[in-house]
Amino acid sequence: MSKHYIAMSGMHGCLPDHCDVFESVEDATSDLVQLFQLGRIRENILRENLYLELKLTPIEENQGVEFGADYCEIQTCTCDDPSVHSDSGDLDQFSHRGHGGFCAKCGGECEYDSDGNKKEK
Repeated sequence: MSKHYIAMSGMHGCLPDHCDVFESVEDATSDLVQLFQLGRIRENILRENLYLELKLTPIEENQGVEFGADYCEIQTCTCDDPSVHSDSGDLDQFSHRGHGGFCAKCGGECEYDSDGNKKEK
């Protein structure tokens, strides 16, 4: 199998509670940026390091903001079955879809059906 990228997040000391697989590091990054609504600075740190500690600023703490995870990261893999990394266990999001119906490639609701054909409007 070709190289693929695993976007994951969770609490330190526990198994990841979010794990999806993508064809590109850009799609994996977009998945985590959307999931945690990361701003530009945090997005850049994630892109550069492929890892981000999800620490709140004092202002965010006062506003009651919560990430629900301690970290997010992207791992590179070349195994033969990328679906083993996915929360859903299928390759639908590997080919075009992201978590929860959001498509990182389309930037919103996916424009393609499950067979990879463009949906008619």
